[in-house]
Amino acid sequence: MTIAQTILGEFDHGWNMLSAVIEITPDEHWATGEDDYLIPARLLWHTIEAIDCNRYPNSDDFPWGEHFGTGWGKATPDQLPTKKQLATYISETKQAVIDYLKPKTDEQMMTPEPTCKWFSSILHKTTYILRHTHQHIGEINAELRRRGLERTKW
Repeated sequence: MTIAQTILGEFDHGWNMLSAVIEITPDEHWATGEDDYLIPARLLWHTIEAIDCNRYPNSDDFPWGEHFGTGWGKATPDQLPTKKQLATYISETKQAVIDYLKPKTDEQMMTPEPTCKWFSSILHKTTYILRHTHQHIGEINAELRRRGLERTKW
């Protein structure tokens, strides 16, 4: 098994949890919240967009906010994507990540990341985004729990 295959296996768990947020969040809780940051649709959007961005060799090339016409942090609740829109974005991003990582050899995964000063290698950047993903899944789960709702399963 290669490093990329192992990473993709871990991404699968994340995709399942992100998709579960869509399934378990009641419609009346989807784009609302006492704390604007902790709106499930907003956090899910940010998480998916960050995964999408990190498959770009240079994150400066990523078209932030273009997927839904505005930035995840700027969007008003009525501008947040629907469940269907985010389910589609998950599917598209999942395939793009598979296409990006699957052909990488272990040597390529250890290749220095020349355009991104924060990461020493593709592996470093990829494990960071996995950590980032699960941080936000934790935030979403904590907010769902606070609301007395079902949470995603680990």
